[in-house]
Amino acid sequence: MALIFSSCDMFSPRSVESPQGVIVFDDPLNLKTILNYSDKSFSSTATSYSDLLNPDFEFVAYNGQTVNRDDEIIRLKAIVAVDSTVSAVWDTCTNVSIIDAPPDTIIVCRNFKVVYKKTSDGSLVDSGEVQLTLEKYSNAWTIRKWEERSSLSIFNPYFNH
Repeated sequence: MALIFSSCDMFSPRSVESPQGVIVFDDPLNLKTILNYSDKSFSSTATSYSDLLNPDFEFVAYNGQTVNRDDEIIRLKAIVAVDSTVSAVWDTCTNVSIIDAPPDTIIVCRNFKVVYKKTSDGSLVDSGEVQLTLEKYSNAWTIRKWEERSSLSIFNPYFNH
């Protein structure tokens, strides 16, 4: 009987199988880190940028021009498509980090730096400051409004440098 159990390797650990049907969200722009330094976080089941942007998302350019969610998603995908080594770093602004807002809404100020790591020095592509209105939607935090603070940024759909 012992030979039967030992031969089928019944008591040795099995290798862990990958979950089926789970899509891993590759987020080189690190949008999920925007909520760092707060007690909130984006959904851990987000599978695309459309999961992070509220259905009523609005991008407000430095010049007051507005852009909708679909155009912003196209822009985010285009940034990544230009160079697969793109990376963004988000940090709190020095002057303000979290502003009082209605329940289930927070307003944060974030500095960003976008680089392409392909170059030896990790050349800076863009940097700046944005104000983001984050809103709870369907029990998950989403970006409801994105406001450029002072100049055209790489995240603006009209950016073409």
